[in-house]
Amino acid sequence: MSKLGIRLKELRKEHKLTQPQLADKLNVGKSTVAMWETGDREPDYEMLQKIADFFEVSTDYLLGRVDDPHLYSNREEAERAVQKKGFIDLEGLTEEQQKLIKQLIEQMKKEK
Repeated sequence: MSKLGIRLKELRKEHKLTQPQLADKLNVGKSTVAMWETGDREPDYEMLQKIADFFEVSTDYLLGRVDDPHLYSNREEAERAVQKKGFIDLEGLTEEQQKLIKQLIEQMKKEK
């Protein structure tokens, strides 16, 4: 079994999904998910991204390049994740600083 297959199966089980349920969510056949998990087939690039987005993990994690599901090996992928999830690391800032940043973000959204 490939690293991708192992990770996909683990993620599917963590989310309490059967192969047919995951297949339905990804708009593929059940046998396709089964073949990905056994390593008999691999998803194309677009589907790999779709799987990563669905499970909210990096493609690098799925491929076995990193062991942290939320660690990104390149800046573009990290920036896309930040934009998609809409989070900012406010750790280490005072409560007042965090409040100001949140207000600034809200103001920017209104001006959009």
